[in-house]
Amino acid sequence: AADIARHPAFPDAEVGTLFKAANAISGEIRLDRLLQRILDVAVENAGATLGLLLLDHPEGLVVEASLAASGGARGARGTAAAGCPPRAATGVGYVARTGEIVHVADVRGDLRWQASEAFRARRPTSVLCLPVSHQGNRTGIVYLENDLAADAFAPQRAQMLALLASQAAIAIENARLYRNLERSLDTQVRLTRAHRRFVPHPFLESLARKDISEVALGDSVRKEMSILFADMREFTGHVAGMSGSENIGFINTYLGYMEPAIHRHGGFVDSYVGDAIMALFDSPDASIHAALGMLEALARLNATRATPIRTGLGVNTGELTLGTIGSENRVKCGVIGDCVNVASRVEGLTRTYGVPILTTEHTRTRLRGAFELRFVDRVVVKGHHQPVALYEVYDGDPEPIREAKAYVRRAIQEGVQ
Repeated sequence: AADIARHPAFPDAEVGTLFKAANAISGEIRLDRLLQRILDVAVENAGATLGLLLLDHPEGLVVEASLAASGGARGARGTAAAGCPPRAATGVGYVARTGEIVHVADVRGDLRWQASEAFRARRPTSVLCLPVSHQGNRTGIVYLENDLAADAFAPQRAQMLALLASQAAIAIENARLYRNLERSLDTQVRLTRAHRRFVPHPFLESLARKDISEVALGDSVRKEMSILFADMREFTGHVAGMSGSENIGFINTYLGYMEPAIHRHGGFVDSYVGDAIMALFDSPDASIHAALGMLEALARLNATRATPIRTGLGVNTGELTLGTIGSENRVKCGVIGDCVNVASRVEGLTRTYGVPILTTEHTRTRLRGAFELRFVDRVVVKGHHQPVALYEVYDGDPEPIREAKAYVRRAIQEGVQ
C-alpha cells in the first residue's frame, strides 16, 4: 500500500481505487471466492470485456475462473489447453515462457498474433496478460481482453494491475495455506472420529488422555463401574443358511438397534464378540435403564421380523481396571476384574431362569431409582466360592405380567428363605 501511495504514476483518485481493490482482495480468505474476487477486480479496473485467471498446478496452468463483462460464465475450470480460449493461448503462453507482461493495443498489428486464426477478421482487440507473482515466484496468470476498441488498456492501468497482481499472489498463497490448514483439520477430525469408533472416548477420559496418541501401553485406572452383557439367544438358528455378507448384515442390524440405548444412558460399548455386547456405565441406574431400553429397541426390531429375536442381559457392579494391554506392536483397551466375569455369568443365567434381565445384589444395593426387582436365587457362579444373589428386573414386562410378578414377589421370597 505504501508503494502504491508513493508511486508517481498514480494520482490520488487512482491511489484510492488501488486501496479499495487491494482491500477487496486481501479481505477474502477462501480460495474459490478469492480467485473470483481477483478476477472481478481486474476486469472492473481494467475495463475488460473478458477476463481469465489461470493458476499453476503440477499438471500445468489451469483456468480457475473466467468472467465476461456481458455476464458470461464464472468459475469455469479446465486446463490451459481445454479451458483457455484459443485467442488467449498466445498471450498466456508468452507470459508463461518469459514472465513478462504482454500489453497489446491491437492484436491485428502484432506479429505474435498473426498466426492465430482466432483473431483473423476480428475487430480491433486489446490484450493485457500479466503474471501473478511474488518475490519472483509465479502463482498464475491473468488474461484480460477488450474486443470493443483498440488501446483499451492504458499503460497507467497496466502498472496498477501489475501491483494488484503482486497483492493477489500474496492473497492466493495465504488462501492456499488456509485451505491446507482446513484440510489438515478436517483430516484430524475424521481420524479422531474414526479412532473413537475403535476406542471409546469415555475410555480415554478414564485414563486422563485427550486422544489416542497420548495412550501408552500399560496405562490403567481402577474404578467402580456397572457392566452390562447382552447376548442373542439361539444365534446359530437365526443365521443358518445365510451367506457371510448376510450374516454380517444381520448382526449389524441387530447391534444398530441395541447400541443407541447404551449411549443414550451415558454408557459406552467396550467390545463386541460376534453378536454379544459388553458395555460399561458409571451409574448402576444408567445400566438398568439401558438394559430396559435395549429390550424396547428389540421389540421394535422384532415387529419387522417373522422370527423374533430374544436376548439375555446381565448387569453387575464392582471395581475393575481399565487399561491398555498387549505389546508394542498391538495395543488394545481392555477391562479386567472379577465383577466383569460375574456379569458375563449372570447374563448366561438368564437362559436358566427364563428371564430377559438379571442383575446382582452388588448392583441392587447401589440403585437410587425405583425399579421393579424380585429376588430369583442365590448361586455360586463359575470361578467363585461365594454365592451371588440374583434379581430379575421386570420393568420391561407387559402390564399383566408385571402385576402378577409384583403380587407373588413377597410369597416367593418367603418361600426361598
